[in-house]
Amino acid sequence: MSDSSGCEKVQVASAHGCRIYYCHAHQVAELEIGATSLRLDIEAYAVLSGMIQQSQARIAVLNQTQNIHDELFRRLGRST
Repeated sequence: MSDSSGCEKVQVASAHGCRIYYCHAHQVAELEIGATSLRLDIEAYAVLSGMIQQSQARIAVLNQTQNIHDELFRRLGRST
């Protein structure tokens, strides 16, 4: 995909109504989530990617901890 600014976007990922495009000429990643579009320079995109990965890991730990807590209370015959 090309526009009047000389940007040649290449779609690099797509899933569930979300798409990610990359323009090598401008070193920009563009995230489209539904009707919302966010353009980030490649360095900011890398920071965001790392933050998302870190938050996914923390959410997994929180969910696992909650599941263990719920199971313990279930075995003790109590509700949470």
